[in-house]
Amino acid sequence: MEANEQVFRRPLGGFLLILLGVLISGYVAFTVEAANYFFFFLMGLAVLSALLYVTSTVKLSEGQITATKLTGPQSMKWSEIAHFSTHGQTVRLHHRNNGFILSIDPQLTEYTKILDIVFSKRADLIDENETTFSTTWLYDLATLAFGSLISILSVFLFLEVKGFERFFAVILLAAGVYAIVIWFLYPRRIALENQKISVRYLFRELSYSVDDIRSITLEKLRTKDGYSYFVQINLTSGGKIKLPYFKQGFVVTYQVIKRWHIRTSSTISKKHVPQTSAVDEIFSK
Repeated sequence: MEANEQVFRRPLGGFLLILLGVLISGYVAFTVEAANYFFFFLMGLAVLSALLYVTSTVKLSEGQITATKLTGPQSMKWSEIAHFSTHGQTVRLHHRNNGFILSIDPQLTEYTKILDIVFSKRADLIDENETTFSTTWLYDLATLAFGSLISILSVFLFLEVKGFERFFAVILLAAGVYAIVIWFLYPRRIALENQKISVRYLFRELSYSVDDIRSITLEKLRTKDGYSYFVQINLTSGGKIKLPYFKQGFVVTYQVIKRWHIRTSSTISKKHVPQTSAVDEIFSK
């Protein structure tokens, strides 16, 4: 391993769960008389999933990034990156000349740290002139439509069924109402200014100075499809502002706001450093 080289892998817990699936499928396939070829298929699928899981790594060094999958390693020098794009939660680095694309697995441990290193090596990939972030009409429509549809279906289901089955209709209704409430509570737009950030909600707008903000973090939420990432503003008062998926994407949103906070905080700190006058220096001697 080279000096200052870092290797990131997927969490061990996920691999152990897949391995358990392999063992259970194998046991059923080879011991149960009624087992058919379907269980052998499941065992093969579980083995393939385990191989894909355990071989997925990212290696960062001073000169390049290397992403390894089941098909083998792929490397790209930092200077060879032309631009980046996102596909879901995956960040894809595009080669400057040959059109080669290197994808970074979002399920890797410390994915946020990987992105911080990548965009510190190539800070120019992020346009820091972006100062306004907002949701798209498609995101708003999809969120509101999903919540409304689930709520309406749950009401019809509640009226059609009886007894204990109504409990599931209530759970479905709660999920729909939650989606609608979140749509109303999430910020619609944020704007970065010299020493403050404006957060606009559906019916109000709030402003926070840089002193009101403790940090900007990229948080993750476990879903059935793996980790989902979102940007969060952590206030000094202990409050947290979770940002929705803006049209600029979570990577640009996180990097720009984080850099703005670090840069602005540093500027304010320098202004507050007491200056020693020439007279004071003479008397101190």
